[in-house]
Order: sequence, then structure tokens, then C-alpha cells
Amino acid sequence: IGDKQDISQKYLEYDEAMLLINEIRKDTRCRQTADIYELLLLTGMRIGELLALRHRDYHSQSSTLDIHGNLHYLSGIKNSFVGPTKNTSSYRTIILSDRAKEIIETNIALNEIKWGFGEEGFIFVGNRGTHRVPNNLVVTLKKANERLGAKKINKNLNNHIFRHSYISL
Repeated sequence: IGDKQDISQKYLEYDEAMLLINEIRKDTRCRQTADIYELLLLTGMRIGELLALRHRDYHSQSSTLDIHGNLHYLSGIKNSFVGPTKNTSSYRTIILSDRAKEIIETNIALNEIKWGFGEEGFIFVGNRGTHRVPNNLVVTLKKANERLGAKKINKNLNNHIFRHSYISL
């Protein structure tokens, strides 16, 4: 039983994940963050893989997404770069649900309007048109959890918990 309790702390139940995502989405400034977490939940991608996605990686006709890179965030945006995925088996093409497609298409459209991005543009960018900072996403996640009050989720919340949640669903 002890091991089972430890494992249950490493993923979110679907209802828990959506409770957090919906709480994040209440703040209009954080809607993209909510989209990021929902897409992680829907696809099982690693946060670095998601932040490395470019418009060219998305194929609406076939409802697929190519995972061919990983954001390596060192110390600050200026030192960040897109490099290889964690291992060679992480290079893959995934099939997307309608909701996943909607999230991607919405963010691509917003970036084209705001930043004029083309095929080389990143799908998820911050206020300056650059990569999102993974640690800032976690701060937003934890603040949303605090706002839940009595419904607060007592687990170690981090970006990777959504990958574990995807696998457990």
C-alpha cells in the first residue's frame, strides 16, 4: 500500500488536472498556460518538447504533430536553444484529438496576428515572442492550486506531472 500511495502522488486524476487547468484559465493573462497544461495532459509530451514546437510541426490535414526537438532552457531565454529530444525514441509523430488540434490552431492563429510568425514560429511563446520559461509555468500552476482553497491538490505539482497523468489515464 505504501508504494501505491507514493505512485499516486506522481500523477493527477483527470478531474484534478482539469480543476487546475480551469482555475488557471480563469485569469485571462494565463490562458496560454492553461492551453499548455491541457495539451500536455492530452498528449503526454514533455514540457521541453511542447515548448520546442514550431508551426511546421503541426499537420492539420492528418491531425498529427511531429515531436522533433526539445527546448533546453539553461539560465535565461538568451541561453535557451532547441536541441534533440531526450533520446532517439522520443522523435515521433503523434495523432491529435480534436481538442488538441483546437488548442494548437488557436495559439498558431494568435501568434500569426500578434507576432507575424510563419512556419518557423514557435507555437507557444511568451509576452516578448520568445520561448516560455518552464519554471514560470510551474509558478502559475502552484498559484492556481492555492486559489482552490479547500479543493487544493496535495501533490508535488510540476510540469512533468501532466506526462505521468497522461500515462495513467
